[in-house]
Amino acid sequence: MSLRIAAVTVAVCFVSAQGSDLVDKSRAGIHDKVNDLRGKAGLLPLTRNVKLDAAAQKHAENMAKQDKLSHELDGKRSKDRVKAEGYAATVVAENVAQAPGTAKSPAAVVDAWRYSSGHYKNIKLEQVVETGIGVARSKSGQWYYCQVFAAPKK
Repeated sequence: MSLRIAAVTVAVCFVSAQGSDLVDKSRAGIHDKVNDLRGKAGLLPLTRNVKLDAAAQKHAENMAKQDKLSHELDGKRSKDRVKAEGYAATVVAENVAQAPGTAKSPAAVVDAWRYSSGHYKNIKLEQVVETGIGVARSKSGQWYYCQVFAAPKK
């Protein structure tokens, strides 16, 4: 199975009620795998933020609803979605991915990002300290993944 990834920006994904246990496990697994990569690069781990999770989850759900992998949907980009959740950020970045059929393991999603220079750059951004993660499945069976990286204004 192939895993498609989009150009890197910022976003957050939406958790589908369908398979919520799988979605929750996927979100947690992606968080752990990204923090493993950050640790290997000598960077501090990211903490999950509920506002960023909401932004990422809603974006993942919207990608699934439209069956479209994109950083920009409905004229909004990650920074717009993060702001709409009430998160004031100094920096925002985003990784998104799509996988057909069965859900990819968190390791497979993060590996795809690891071997994409732009996505890996987002994972290793020193300025970011918080993250949000979303996973959703479309009616056609495609899985959509979103991870937002951010640093709050002080």
